[in-house]
Amino acid sequence: MDLANLPKMTFIAVFAGFFSVLATARSKTSFALTLLRLSQGWVMKTIIWFVMITMNAIMGTAMLFMWIKCRPFAKVWDDTLDGWCIEPAKIVILYQWSVGWSGCSDVVLALLPWNILFHMRKTLDVKERLGIAIAMSMGLVAGVASFVKLAMLPRLTGDPTDTVTVTT
Repeated sequence: MDLANLPKMTFIAVFAGFFSVLATARSKTSFALTLLRLSQGWVMKTIIWFVMITMNAIMGTAMLFMWIKCRPFAKVWDDTLDGWCIEPAKIVILYQWSVGWSGCSDVVLALLPWNILFHMRKTLDVKERLGIAIAMSMGLVAGVASFVKLAMLPRLTGDPTDTVTVTT
């Protein structure tokens, strides 16, 4: 690997990570809006709005800090530049909050269809309701994956404040 390409590769990784989190947030928002249209009652709608707003705020903050954690901004992908960055341990804590809340919102959004479908017992038979509920509850798998990621995030380097020095 040519070390001259390291800043370009890091930029692409940060860029891809940003859009990955953006896509995740938008897909959760889309599903929540679908649930909002299907739900009845102010309690259910309040829960959905709370999950949507807080999830977008927390994940949006994490996306923002992917780019603004260093001054100059280019130091995010080019460590050879002079400047400063927020301590890695603090960034890990922010990302842990983002991953943790993402997992919680996955679980909540996966369980809400069961309540909605329970009230549709006059329009759908049991098999249809069960099939729809299982399909709409696949977010539980994403929630479990988020919790595993949450547990593993600080262990990636053993110490969340470790940095890697590349030498030739």
